[in-house]
Amino acid sequence: MNGMKKILLIFFPFLFADIHGYLLAQNKDLDYSTSKYYVKATAGYGIGTNGPYDQSYDMNRNLVLYSAKLGNSFNSGAGIGYQYNSNLGAELGFGYEYGFKNDFFLGYGAYIRFTGDMWQTVPALVFSSKAGIFRPYIRTGLIIGIPEVFIYQNGYNQLTRLYGGLATGVQGALGCSVPLRNKKWAVFAEASFNDIGFVPQKGSVETYGVGNQMQYLPEIFKETVYEKSFNPGANTNNPNQPYTAPAIKQPFNAFVINAGIRLNIGGMPVNAVDDYVSQHILVRLNAGYGIATNGDLYTETGTTINAKNVSYGTGSNFGGGVAYMFNKTIGFDLGVNDVSSVGIKADNGSTISPNFSNNYYVKSAYGNMFQVIPSLVIATHIHKLLPYARLGLILGSGNVYFNTENPRNGIQSTERFYGGLSSGYGLTVGTAYWLSYRYDLFMEACFNNIYDIPQYQSPDPPTAQPQVEFSFNACVINVGIRMWFKRG
Repeated sequence: MNGMKKILLIFFPFLFADIHGYLLAQNKDLDYSTSKYYVKATAGYGIGTNGPYDQSYDMNRNLVLYSAKLGNSFNSGAGIGYQYNSNLGAELGFGYEYGFKNDFFLGYGAYIRFTGDMWQTVPALVFSSKAGIFRPYIRTGLIIGIPEVFIYQNGYNQLTRLYGGLATGVQGALGCSVPLRNKKWAVFAEASFNDIGFVPQKGSVETYGVGNQMQYLPEIFKETVYEKSFNPGANTNNPNQPYTAPAIKQPFNAFVINAGIRLNIGGMPVNAVDDYVSQHILVRLNAGYGIATNGDLYTETGTTINAKNVSYGTGSNFGGGVAYMFNKTIGFDLGVNDVSSVGIKADNGSTISPNFSNNYYVKSAYGNMFQVIPSLVIATHIHKLLPYARLGLILGSGNVYFNTENPRNGIQSTERFYGGLSSGYGLTVGTAYWLSYRYDLFMEACFNNIYDIPQYQSPDPPTAQPQVEFSFNACVINVGIRMWFKRG
């Protein structure tokens, strides 16, 4: 069981049980020191989670796969917020991520070391509720980062810097704040899930060789330009120009534990739920389409060389769920979802190599996954609109299929990767429109972060293969209908 799965399986049951106990005791509104404006400061520790694989060879020429997990880091930040009503607010956060060392040993004392850092801006919506003196909340935001990555190979005493361009991704946070005796101040703790990858534009060798022999390197070895599409002959003309390579992706995905302090400023926001009928049990049905987010980069080789952003979460999604609302704003949702990927297809005369191996000549690939998604949901009320956010665990079982053709002998085959249980997280923000006492329509955006980690391959490969992962990350736009069965 991988580290991400352990974190999620331990964290969510504990949190749901804890919140459920507080919420059953609800009776009347209390003073939770909510104000129209606030400022906050945070610090935390990040644990890198699943991300795109890269490949190298150990000292015995065996293939080694690794994921840099640049999310292993110390995190600090600050933010300002505006509370629209007692349950819904907007926030603008700023942060800095300082990465720890990630070493991958290749044998005989050789290793590759990754480190990275990133400045971040995070505009977000915050959905909050109340439970005694506690204020649980879900924050849904967009991460915009300026990263740098450093790769050190001790065998060559070579340090390479990857830089250029912005990194974008999604952040979902689940937390709880508690007011101090001075009602203007509150402390909080939260767990955030950051889904963000960095596609650098350039690479630069900073040091090389014993005593730093940079002066002996031609320009084509010192500088690299990463392109999403280029001509295969780009590197054969002039050794004094930078080397051109297919775009690569460095993962900053992380599970971050934060703690902080908040200062409330200004008056109280309006109460969002005074005229809101208490709602208890609902069922929903939905259909939607997924668009790849933070997928793996596969290389297509033909008349041009192209880097393709591949996620098997791209395609149709059909699902539903059942929810129980503990009070007017917070509840538990158990959802199911079935993903059918549209996959990828190589252009005529081209083949595609996945990020974990150059030995597959893929003509097309596709996948599917069945998912179970237990989540916490927090909602509010604005006239006939019912905005909400969900954050939860995704448990999935998937299949990925490669249709291959060997260019040397023309032999075609289909490879299937399957088996095992994968885990990730799902962040949803949406709104429902109240049609009647029993029905409403909804539209939502679901940001799903999950990698399928198959246990088996069919037909069996001739030699043992390293563990691989397949991205099912996607932004799924869903529409659907909800039916309420009990209202107080």
